[in-house]
Amino acid sequence: GYYTNEGTAEMTRSSQAICPPGHYCVDGKRYMCKEGHYGEGTANTAHTCEGKCDPGHWCAEGSTSRTQNECGGSGLYCPKGSHTPTPVSPGYYTVPGAIDLEIRYGRDQKNNTMSAQRVCEPGYYCKAGVKYHCDPGSWSNDWGMRGQSDCDECEEGHYCESHPLQPSTSATQKECGGVALYCPAGSSKPLNVSLGYYTVPLGASNATRVGQAKCEKGTYCVGGVRRKCPQGVWGAEEGMLDR
Repeated sequence: GYYTNEGTAEMTRSSQAICPPGHYCVDGKRYMCKEGHYGEGTANTAHTCEGKCDPGHWCAEGSTSRTQNECGGSGLYCPKGSHTPTPVSPGYYTVPGAIDLEIRYGRDQKNNTMSAQRVCEPGYYCKAGVKYHCDPGSWSNDWGMRGQSDCDECEEGHYCESHPLQPSTSATQKECGGVALYCPAGSSKPLNVSLGYYTVPLGASNATRVGQAKCEKGTYCVGGVRRKCPQGVWGAEEGMLDR
């Protein structure tokens, strides 16, 4: 844990000093702590000094703190014992580890202490280490999506929700609803049928209507349903609301 004075030749040294922080000393010689490790105290005798650098941080040779350097932004992560930040892989996002949770949620609002990466789950895409929902009206059922262009349009007659709700993982995530509602392709929520209109196509399920059409002459429309004018009356206009 000591080294001899380094200002003279090895054979004529006359004093010793305790090994300083960031170093270890063996056989009278001083060396820097191994990269990825740190030496906070004095008199270290092993190249690993006092142990590995904390997750979310990195330590160059001669580091004196377990949190010597913050890893960086969301696009970088540092597992325990890192000597340099690791770039996040495409289609992955970075996360904090158990040790640095307090730092991450208490003080690290810039995501500078991420310690691992995870593959982007279905319904999301990941860019520069950040996970995003597929946009409203779109979905994904694949892992590792890299951008919104990897998400697909929701199928007509259905709608696909997004943030702050759970992401959509199916083209038919949710049926549009009743006959008074319709959902074109790419819908994020059902649309209410307009007054004087009915939902189409008529042969489809009432729950999966995809559009609307104006009530024709001789008919009237209520709640998305088209009906013929009763016997003995007539309708000379389009878009009638009442018989």
